[in-house]
Amino acid sequence: MSKISDEALLTQLGFNLNDGVLADLKRVIKSTAGYEEIKNHIVTLNDTIKSYGSHIGLSSSSNYFKIKNANSSQEHIEKWANKYKVSLIKASNSDTYYIAGKES
Repeated sequence: MSKISDEALLTQLGFNLNDGVLADLKRVIKSTAGYEEIKNHIVTLNDTIKSYGSHIGLSSSSNYFKIKNANSSQEHIEKWANKYKVSLIKASNSDTYYIAGKES
């Protein structure tokens, strides 16, 4: 599987490319351990959970990719994290997860 560009990742996640979004992505990349190893998998997860009304975005409150989990996609999110050895942070009192990065 070839690696997608950062711009293609944003497009796949539904973002319109502009300087602000690109700056936000750079901020998130710096905080995401193993980003290059998991960025294609982020797109795959987003495609999987879309049918459940969930999606992946860029957090405005922290330097992480945010998984907004709606309905019943939690099982898919956890299976994905285990399969690709990705560390998740679950927001308290919320169905939101943050992608901390590749487990070491």
